[in-house]
Amino acid sequence: LSLAESPQEVRPLVQALNDLLARLRAAIEAQQRFVADAAHQLRTPLAGLKTQAELALRESDMSAIRHSLEQIKTASEQTARLANQLLSLARAEPGGDQPASFVEMDLGILAREVTSDWIQTALGNGIDLGFEEPAAPAHIRGNAVLLRELISNLVDNSVRYTRRGGLVTVAVASQGGDIALSVTDNGPGIPESERTRVFERFYRVLGTGYEGAGLGLAIVREIADRHGAQVRLCAGPDGHGTRITVVFAGK
Repeated sequence: LSLAESPQEVRPLVQALNDLLARLRAAIEAQQRFVADAAHQLRTPLAGLKTQAELALRESDMSAIRHSLEQIKTASEQTARLANQLLSLARAEPGGDQPASFVEMDLGILAREVTSDWIQTALGNGIDLGFEEPAAPAHIRGNAVLLRELISNLVDNSVRYTRRGGLVTVAVASQGGDIALSVTDNGPGIPESERTRVFERFYRVLGTGYEGAGLGLAIVREIADRHGAQVRLCAGPDGHGTRITVVFAGK
């Protein structure tokens, strides 16, 4: 609605209506993106599951049946992970689900808890996963559910892409008046030409040997935006590996 053509007395009401319509449009667009992304990404793995099941039903050899069942198990796990990531992306988008209002929390405590959750996975992959405590409480305002998802995606990315025997470190520290969360690894790194594109949905760096959905860092960016935080990606120490830092406004 045009403010210029509205009487002065009703302009606050017109502005409020415009704000409401803008939020409604954002919510509808977010829902449309989610439905389109889900349909596109889930169609292929579900078709693969159906094919493997049909092959298993036609087989009489137990070793061939077992092979098909193993393929179904692997594909089911990948599809479940993809579905969870799509739901996380929908929740993180503007206009998406907001399960709780922002509250004051200690990011250091939350990051330590999430890092602990990943220790067994890291050990299974031959990765040394560590956590560096902040020197003082790292208070920020945020949504604990979304921030847990953000940290998990950063750790997951590093643990999956770093080779066996590698090192991944999660750290929380003060930067001036802000709070910085960083995840650093000594893996293969990300070419400078691709450091912006890796935050796009479904974009994957070729030659990594890992077939992901390309959603992890897109989720990180969406959640960071929701918190007014900045995401920075650079090489790790001595120019090797990758360091991703998310900088939040401190309390």
